[in-house]
Amino acid sequence: MSIQAISLWDQVAFGSVPGINSVFINGNNGAITTTFEPIWPESAAYTPLATAMSTPYIASSSANDAAAGTGARTVRVTGVNTSYAAFTEDLTLNGQTSVNLVTTNVLFINSITVLTAGSGFTNAGIIRIGTGVNTAGVPAVVHAHMAAGFSKTQTAMYFVPANKTLLLRNLTASSYGVTAAQTVQVVADKYTNPVPDKVYTREFIGTINQGGSSVFNYAGTIKVPEKTLVMFQALSAASTGPVVFQAEGLLIDYGSANSLQGFF
Repeated sequence: MSIQAISLWDQVAFGSVPGINSVFINGNNGAITTTFEPIWPESAAYTPLATAMSTPYIASSSANDAAAGTGARTVRVTGVNTSYAAFTEDLTLNGQTSVNLVTTNVLFINSITVLTAGSGFTNAGIIRIGTGVNTAGVPAVVHAHMAAGFSKTQTAMYFVPANKTLLLRNLTASSYGVTAAQTVQVVADKYTNPVPDKVYTREFIGTINQGGSSVFNYAGTIKVPEKTLVMFQALSAASTGPVVFQAEGLLIDYGSANSLQGFF
């Protein structure tokens, strides 16, 4: 098959399109409630920030996630700062003890990924990034959550840096509950330019009926502009059954979008 016959999305996955990167959004909330919560393992509401985090740090609920431990040893953190620039840093864990991030003006955490681990091959405990008092590895305010045994965050939230556009397709939400007639609503909330303005919009993605199990596929494409946090959230009418969400994305540099306009 010639390269011309392959879709842009596939070409990006192969790494053959400069300036455009694949982004896979995957989230899980094991116990949604009757009010909207992000689809993330912390299973709690999240309030987007308008100012930098105050001394953000990373910690684990397990002492085994440490430099010489059997769990996760080092991790890579990605996010966006208050200038809307993307940052990446690698950190060595110290169990339940706080390890401060090097970046001082952190606005949002996009991901945590385990780089190296001990004999357990993955993170032994729940790894979180947050601020405030650290209680046995749990920050007072949580900004990122990696479930034990996953080696990566499962959070359906993503902050688009400056000079980038995020296109999302193949949005899929699934759930199951105890009550057969239970319904779950899934929405996309966007916070644009939150540092000075914090403009907020909501788009309904779909409704799931938890008749044992249910899957909803969103047929459209969602465009998320630069300097915007997109949060996929869900609520349930009564049940606390889990919700899983995923989407396939392209993170497009403005300059590349202009030079490759024929693709769009």
